[in-house]
Amino acid sequence: MTTPPPAPCFSPADMARRPARPSAPQPEPRPAATLPTAAAQDAPSRPEELLTPGKLRDKERFRATYQRGIRLSRMTPNSRLMAHTLIWYSSHITGRINPSGQPSIDELSYATGLTIDQVKVQLSILETRGWLYFHTVNEGPNRGETTMRLAIPAHILEQIRARSAHTSR
Repeated sequence: MTTPPPAPCFSPADMARRPARPSAPQPEPRPAATLPTAAAQDAPSRPEELLTPGKLRDKERFRATYQRGIRLSRMTPNSRLMAHTLIWYSSHITGRINPSGQPSIDELSYATGLTIDQVKVQLSILETRGWLYFHTVNEGPNRGETTMRLAIPAHILEQIRARSAHTSR
């Protein structure tokens, strides 16, 4: 009696050599959703305008708006963690961190569970993306010291407003 030959066992290398199957026709791409016309007119057009801090309106609270913006942002989890940690050091209305209550790198490292080097990287990412900036105090007992201030980039603030206007209807 003869035994049948064993069934071929394919490896990933064999799969790479196989000819590709013809793919199904792709549907036409849909046009991207646009902002409402009023928001589109106010939207920043240059990259440097995108990073400028947005101005809050009368009834907008900084802390709640900042948290919504962080959730909308496409930052990494460590950057979001750092932003959420910094919000607890700041004023809930203005986003300013009191010069005498500035967290140190060690405090931020302990609060987030990140290493000191990771904290430094995350602070620079937040600064680069417009969520944090450093301000030099010009008057008072802390004159000349550099303090952190939180900000919401203008383009994110417009997205938050567009979403809240859309959901309130």
